[in-house]
Amino acid sequence: MKVLPISAIQAAKKILEKKNLDPAEIDLVIVATATPDSMVASTAAFVASEIGAKNAFAYDLLAACSSFLFGMSTAASYIESGKYKKVLLIGADKMSSIIDYTDRTTCIIFGDGAGAVLFEPNEEGLGLKDEYLRADGSGRQFLGMEGGGS
Repeated sequence: MKVLPISAIQAAKKILEKKNLDPAEIDLVIVATATPDSMVASTAAFVASEIGAKNAFAYDLLAACSSFLFGMSTAASYIESGKYKKVLLIGADKMSSIIDYTDRTTCIIFGDGAGAVLFEPNEEGLGLKDEYLRADGSGRQFLGMEGGGS
């Protein structure tokens, strides 16, 4: 097993333990990553299976550095819509697998790690209140990861 799923699973298990939550109660698992071990099957599907989230829909969200922020927006929207009650968002990356350590302008700002948060409705009406999300593809020649596609 590769490192990314292991760290994502560990992060998920910690939040489940902290919340004393049965994994079968999770409706959706999103893994926000720029470094999935494979494109198919998704890391999220593997993580959901490994933690026992047998009732969960699961998918990866790949949006580079913005993956976790976009994941927060997505998770909050699912909760606000009423479609799901418990959304597990995991941010996990193994940047050491793609970093060019000879490029000292970028290699020093990336690392490996994982963290998880649980989104669920609350009576207080608290949640993600505002967001300002944009994308900027300029400069892609300076920082990129080749692979797949056409």
